[in-house]
Amino acid sequence: MKNTIYSLAVCAALAGCGTLSQQPPPSLQKNSAAVPTGTWFNPPSDYPGMCMTFAQDGALQFSGGFAFFNPARWTYDDAAKELQIKLGGSGAFPAPLEKNMKKTNPQTPHQGDLLRFDAAKRSFTYRLRPNTDAIDFGGYKFYRNRPCVADK
Repeated sequence: MKNTIYSLAVCAALAGCGTLSQQPPPSLQKNSAAVPTGTWFNPPSDYPGMCMTFAQDGALQFSGGFAFFNPARWTYDDAAKELQIKLGGSGAFPAPLEKNMKKTNPQTPHQGDLLRFDAAKRSFTYRLRPNTDAIDFGGYKFYRNRPCVADK
């Protein structure tokens, strides 16, 4: 009896016993510095600023541009260091050209490289490491952990 109570107390303290654990799925846990949660911002240039906000629950929200892809989703594979974005909405899939797909380039180690895309599934897969500070989406560069100052 004493061991059972002790086991339950330890288990509850660690929140690791089945239904006591309320952690997000492994693909969404913040156990990796590469997980993209937060806001990624494309500064204004020819167009107003745009944002991609990666919520911890796997939701991806576009604002200031690309809103026709909302609601979008994302997952991250920590072992492969791959971010997958699945577009929602009704906007036409932005079909990237093969030349936009890059092999890992030592000249741009902080750029998230587009590895593959699937127009039928409306998905993009990027290389994403802890030091990745930008990804290119639809011809626009979005920078990690920048405040969103886009028109909503």
